[in-house]
Formats: sequence, structure tokens, C-alpha cells
Amino acid sequence: MKVSIEKVFTKLEKLELFALVFIGQIIVFFVINQPNLRRMNLMQFLNNYNFCNFVIMTIIFIITISKIVDLKQEKGKSIFGFKFSNYKESIYLYKFLYVLKLTFFSSCVTFLELLILVREIGFVNYSNILLLKQSFYPLVGYLPFLVLQFSISMLINKKTVSFASGITGYFLGVLGSVGISFKFGIFNLWAYPFYTSPVITDSIYGFSVENSRSAALIFLSIILAAIMIFISLHFCKKVEITVS
Repeated sequence: MKVSIEKVFTKLEKLELFALVFIGQIIVFFVINQPNLRRMNLMQFLNNYNFCNFVIMTIIFIITISKIVDLKQEKGKSIFGFKFSNYKESIYLYKFLYVLKLTFFSSCVTFLELLILVREIGFVNYSNILLLKQSFYPLVGYLPFLVLQFSISMLINKKTVSFASGITGYFLGVLGSVGISFKFGIFNLWAYPFYTSPVITDSIYGFSVENSRSAALIFLSIILAAIMIFISLHFCKKVEITVS
């Protein structure tokens, strides 16, 4: 494929795309929750929105990662001013940094959506800090799984494998987040990003509460993602990666 990474992400970063995601998520949330919308308190609203956001954003990441697997990059090109001696390392990091950039933009879109929704529904006593955490924490919590899909995609270098691994993780995550689990709780483990949210459903009483462990889980996510990237870079040197 001759198209460059920059051209693809120039299209992805257009305001029209984020406006589409922005409007789409609000519509989906209202359609799903309309019957109970006015009866929700703030915690219930944030918890329900988190699930909706988890589902939609995961699909966006799956599609994005599968699209950039076999894109080419100019040899010797710097990444944010830094150059890497090993080309395979540089192409891995170059593509991954673009995925992180998309993650950041997605979090910003989520924050704007929450600001509009809490005012539209009529919540008065809400904290902008809590809304900010609700926007960024789940997506940061998704980093280890994003790295896993991205690494598998880059190492095997096939779009079909990338898409299949992403879809598999997506269904495991959705099933785990609604409480369906097998032996050893593998589905609940895969729904880990959902539980990094600052607001979750109490497993005993069934109502939404603040998650006191979210900050610790976010820290763990970042450390785990960094370790996985380091391991992936090691394996990247031993495989063929598309070059221009």
C-alpha cells in the first residue's frame, strides 16, 4: 500500500470525524437509556455512559489499528523530533504514537459529550474533575489491550489478524463488563478497562458508586503497557515489517 501514515491520520483527525463520533455517541446513549434517563442520579448516569463509550470507542480503535498495520513509513523519519537507530523500532513507535494521539482526541470528545449531557439532563451538583476522570481513565485503562492488539498486528502484519484479535478482545470485554464469566474469571479480567472508571456498579448492592481503586488501576495500566511495548519492540527486530 503506497498511502502514507500521515495521509491516513490526516483524514482521521478531521473535525468531521470527531463530530460524527460525538453526535453518534450522544444519540446511541439517549436511545438506549431514554426510558430511565430522568430517574438516574449522577453516578448511575456516568456508569451507564461509561459502558456505551467503552463499546463505541473500542470499535473505533479496532478499525483504526487494522487500517494502519501495512501502511508504509519513510525510512529515517523522526518521531516528534527523535530518530531511532533501528528502523523496525521506529515504524512500530511511529504508528503507535498516532494511535495514542487518537486515544487523546477520543477522550476529549468524551469529555465534551459528558459536559453537554449532564447539563441537558439537569444534573446540578457535578464535578468537572470527575467528568474529566470519567473521560480519560477508561481509555487509559484500555492501553494494555490496545498495545496487545497493536503488537500482534505489527508482528504478524496482516489486517485480518489485527481485526480478528480486536474483535475477539471486544466481545470478551463486553461479556465481562456485563458480568458473564468463565472459570478463573477470564472475561472479567478482559473487561479490566471498564473497571478503571472512577464510577462503577457495586458488586454487592448493585448501585453505582465511586471507584476508590481507579487511580491505582490506571497506574498499573500505564506500567503494564510500557512493559508490553518494551517486549514488543524486542520482537519487532526479528520480524519483517513493511517499509517504503
